[in-house]
Amino acid sequence: MMSGPCGGGVALAAPGDLSDRVDIAIAIALNMQIRRLADMLPGGLEHVYGFSCECGCGETSQLSAAEFDRRSGAWIDGHGDGHARLAQPSL
Repeated sequence: MMSGPCGGGVALAAPGDLSDRVDIAIAIALNMQIRRLADMLPGGLEHVYGFSCECGCGETSQLSAAEFDRRSGAWIDGHGDGHARLAQPSL
């Protein structure tokens, strides 16, 4: 078994495995929901939220909604955005 997409503890059958793509899709969907909710809260753009790392590792990236927008997503430092977003849902 191999480590996760960023060398984390997630075991995968092979690089690019379907479970890897599902983890990434779940992280992106969760983050987009957090981002939509931030728009509804007073001061929501500058508040810091725990976004899920979009590499699919399951770790949390602490970002404001504004920083999430500037980065076009959330990744733990060093994880980068090595995976293309599966689908960029609109806010």
